[in-house]
Amino acid sequence: MENKKPEEINRIIVVEDDRGLNQLINKILKKDGFEVLSAFSAEEAIPLIIENPNSLLLLDYSLPDKPAKEILRLVGEKAVFPAFIIMTGYGDEKIAVEMMKMGAYDYLIKDSSFIEILPIVINKTIQKISTETLLIDAEETLKKSAKQWQVTFDASSDGICMLDSENKIIQSNQKILDYFGKSHEEMKGKHCWEIVHGTNEPLSDCPVHKMHKSKKRESIELKHGNHWFEVTVDPIMNSKQEISGSVHIMREITERKISEENSLKMKKYFQALIEKTSDGIVSISNDGKFKYASPSALRMFGYNDFDLLIKEPNNLTHPDDLPFVLKTLGELIENPKLLPKIEYRFQKKDGSWLWIESTFSNLLSETSVEAIVINFRDISERKIAEAKFQENLSNQILLSDTAANLSNMNDLGSIYNFIGEKIHEIIPSEIVLICGFNHQEEYLQINNTFGLKNNLEKVSKILGINPFEFKLRIKDITDENLIGFKSHSIFEVKNGIYELASKKINKTICLAAEKLLGINHVQVMGFTWNNKLYGGAIFLKKNDGTEKNTIIETIINQCANALQRKTVQDKLAENEELYRNLVDTSPDAISLSDLEGNLLNVNKKAIEFFGPVDLNDHSEKNKKRKIKNIFAEHELERLIESVKKKISGVDYPAKTYECIRENGNHFFAEINSTMLFDKNAKPQAILSVIRDVTERHQMENALKESEERFRSLYEGAPDAIFLADPETRKIMDVNKAGCKLIAKERDEILGMFQYELHSEFNKEFSEEAFNTHSQELQSEGLTHPIEDKVIKS
Repeated sequence: MENKKPEEINRIIVVEDDRGLNQLINKILKKDGFEVLSAFSAEEAIPLIIENPNSLLLLDYSLPDKPAKEILRLVGEKAVFPAFIIMTGYGDEKIAVEMMKMGAYDYLIKDSSFIEILPIVINKTIQKISTETLLIDAEETLKKSAKQWQVTFDASSDGICMLDSENKIIQSNQKILDYFGKSHEEMKGKHCWEIVHGTNEPLSDCPVHKMHKSKKRESIELKHGNHWFEVTVDPIMNSKQEISGSVHIMREITERKISEENSLKMKKYFQALIEKTSDGIVSISNDGKFKYASPSALRMFGYNDFDLLIKEPNNLTHPDDLPFVLKTLGELIENPKLLPKIEYRFQKKDGSWLWIESTFSNLLSETSVEAIVINFRDISERKIAEAKFQENLSNQILLSDTAANLSNMNDLGSIYNFIGEKIHEIIPSEIVLICGFNHQEEYLQINNTFGLKNNLEKVSKILGINPFEFKLRIKDITDENLIGFKSHSIFEVKNGIYELASKKINKTICLAAEKLLGINHVQVMGFTWNNKLYGGAIFLKKNDGTEKNTIIETIINQCANALQRKTVQDKLAENEELYRNLVDTSPDAISLSDLEGNLLNVNKKAIEFFGPVDLNDHSEKNKKRKIKNIFAEHELERLIESVKKKISGVDYPAKTYECIRENGNHFFAEINSTMLFDKNAKPQAILSVIRDVTERHQMENALKESEERFRSLYEGAPDAIFLADPETRKIMDVNKAGCKLIAKERDEILGMFQYELHSEFNKEFSEEAFNTHSQELQSEGLTHPIEDKVIKS
């Protein structure tokens, strides 16, 4: 007869046809604290045993109506297999062997010592049953743990294999088997380089050999076929701090590599576009500093990159033109939709002044730019021509007026006086107005306003503006209180004490500190913040218990049982440690949660996301046990939807979510979840693998922003720009100025041939320029579209 897993014994059934002996046994057992049920025949015993399957059966071998083995057979047909002790009046060893084979825990002969040894045998049997129960539970837990960790192992989105001390593969997850198209048997016992590289020896930069030398994680980026991988190897140390094995992880980074290559190509493309244009481009940050200058801008002003970027734009603008430029900038900041075009003078490195025509674009709100972008061209020759024309015109008017006036004068004195006045008009003896206002009067106004006599430079430095800008800023400044400059109270740590770094106290910060932390605003002593204790200690008190003394035999049995349990527990701990090392070395966060979203277990990487979590605290106050707490609020609806689909059995692919770390930093994570089911296919828990893909997300956004930024510069250029295919010479793109110039819609222009833009007069020149430009690009290894700016008017 096969015994099932024994349960806890809660009562004893005595089956004995001798009523006197039955009652005596009943009395003795009740005295020892047992609950006792009695039966005097097989007919009474069978239903009693079936109704109380967890009872210990004290069974007479031979009853008048049925023998003991027939009773056991009949209750076994009802799937009841009780723990039992056989009683017999015969000391027959054959009977004893027969009943022990059927599962009897012990065999008692009803002789003169029967009543004396009965309690000892029963206690011994109950102890043995309890031990068997613990061992079976431990074995089931071990099997369940091994299966659970194997599911975790295979759920990883990375390829993982474990190596022994000789770098041979001892275990592989499903992902790495898929990478190489091999089975567990084909992988097991092979060196990793035989599988990955197909070689008999490791490569020179093999991370496995590096790891054996450094005894820490080593990594390498590796291309395998058309795929890129990041390979990391982590050591597994034994108690002697010797390497007993390693964890070999392969993470596919093909998407990241493609993004990097595309980003580099786009950067070269737009860089070539900007560098080849004849117009200059600069950007100015919101603090009035140069942020970027194109190569053509640097060439135009005679500066190198460093020399220009450390200059102040206001200091390089001609004093006569600065007020107008600042006014234009002020209007642009108030109304970012404006695209003002103005002309003014800008100083070159050699000190000379260059007339430029600039178009301003307010892109401060564009996260990819965050600057005022200025597209400009050199119009010095045009301004010289205009000045010459105006001078000639003025001279003609002056001569004409002078001739008319002189014709009416008759005496020589009047003529001399008239000529003197005209000379004074042409060449004044003193210049009264400079930059639109009288300097002396303005100095006096500044002194009276601020009480800073003879301190013009200091005032300009405080305000961060050019002295010539004062007249425009006087009203704004006098409306404010100069003494009320912004001041900040800063807490800094000195010898473990938080102190105010600045002398002035910001009342808001101090009051908040006093209210929230209960501290004095002058000095912050140790306090608890974000679950970290500063200046305190945590004491753990161990609660020890004592065991009651028992007989020698029981102590020996307990020692034997403890040894058996320890062996099983050590094996269980060894397997748990093995898989814990595997999971903790994973670069991804791994968590196990119930269907309510409460965390049941996490690896070390997950603690970076969730922070320290008390998994044993099941109270409602322990909000940190909720896995949803790492998700941004706007992502919760998508998260709930994915969990519902997982529970219903729908294969829901990995998704990217915006998440929040314990320290408040936002990041983007790709989350792959696996539903764990029990043997009845009922969902029990959710295994989640959380991968930080912030770098990939930022790279994708950077690529998009780069395209948007250069598209903004391209569209905002004041010149007409046409991009043509170097081979077909067809127009691929055109900016707004190009559409406006030839009075056609963009869709009409796209597909036209480049030479159709030019008149017959400059067609030959355009052909030659196009061929030359194409050859230059090819010699530089670039195949970008060619910019054409020589077109018919």
